[in-house]
Amino acid sequence: MKKINQKIEQSKTGLPEAVASLQAGWQRTQADFENYKKRVEQDRANWSREAKIEVLDKILPILDNLHLASAHTPNELKENQWVQGINHIAKQIENNFDELGIEKIVPDPGNKFDHTIHEAVSTEQSKKYPEDSILETKYAGYKVEGILIRPAKVIVSKKS
Repeated sequence: MKKINQKIEQSKTGLPEAVASLQAGWQRTQADFENYKKRVEQDRANWSREAKIEVLDKILPILDNLHLASAHTPNELKENQWVQGINHIAKQIENNFDELGIEKIVPDPGNKFDHTIHEAVSTEQSKKYPEDSILETKYAGYKVEGILIRPAKVIVSKKS
């Protein structure tokens, strides 16, 4: 009986340590799971951003061509329903970009040239605007979640 009582006493003293060990293990597992959930969410956000970038790379040349076609439409055809339909398609694509959080960069004439978001495709002398000002935007630029995908292609003023 004495041996049984000793074993019971030994198991009682070891019980709090075992409980503490199990609790610490459970807390580590819970923290690991929370970190896993955060990683999965971050991965999903990265995949979404990468998918937007891939689609944008494929669609931008098409959108650019729609804009070029619209810009070169003869005046007598501007009211033609077919031409208006093409313009509507371009607008629809741009509206979808807005809904997806794709930011369009179209600087106004006179804005200061910013090499981080603009690409100078040519320079021209200007009396109207100071040097390094944007004279005209040839192609819009685009950002996805703050990441520059394509700089706005612009004509920049130079010294007279």
